[in-house]
Amino acid sequence: MRYCKRRYLQFYPVFDRFHMKCFLHLALTHWGYAPRICVIDNTNLARLRGLGSKAVIVPEMEAFAKATG
Repeated sequence: MRYCKRRYLQFYPVFDRFHMKCFLHLALTHWGYAPRICVIDNTNLARLRGLGSKAVIVPEMEAFAKATG
């Protein structure tokens, strides 16, 4: 499914880190697996500072990523 165009979308009136984790949990439950790279457009909730490969991720999101594989 590397080049598959399937998407998992949900719209939220308010989107914070809690809602981002809920969205990711629901998406992982729906698909049954986690891709190596997950992209959430238009948010910097998971990034503490920096850009690209030099980005520093919020510790809460690193723990969430580790717990979900």
